[in-house]
Amino acid sequence: MKEKKTGFSNDELNLITLAKEYSDEGKARALFEELRWPNGPVCPHCQNDGKAKMIYQLEPKASSRAPARKGVYKCDACRKQFTATIGTVLEASHIPMSKWIMALFILCASKKSVSALQLSRMIDITYKSAWFMAHRIRFGVGPENSNPPTLTGTAEITYRQVT
Repeated sequence: MKEKKTGFSNDELNLITLAKEYSDEGKARALFEELRWPNGPVCPHCQNDGKAKMIYQLEPKASSRAPARKGVYKCDACRKQFTATIGTVLEASHIPMSKWIMALFILCASKKSVSALQLSRMIDITYKSAWFMAHRIRFGVGPENSNPPTLTGTAEITYRQVT
């Protein structure tokens, strides 16, 4: 299967264009799904890629008043629900996806380390949330992480082990 191309090139990617293009949650989630699953969604529970059994996106019922969570998929093989964040450092986080994408870009694009206070100022979140995000991102690229990183490409992150 052919890989999809993302909506940007590495030459034109900077924080301003990222903030303009992907400040909408739907677009940010679509970008993350595109980067995580270039050939379509894959169930993190049973590794079904949609060829053997179908994977479909959940839609709200017509009779239901409550909106369905966006970005939720269901696997016909194992009958479990999942999103693109399952199995990543973004899992179980209530921080918007657009903020995560900006934080990932800031931490990966800076030559030196970025403090949580600076990150909180740059993406307009609380210090506690910025510390949480920076901690999770650094853990995701650190040597103690047993899972290989899902996103690929060149990244430069300062990692310092405190003893």
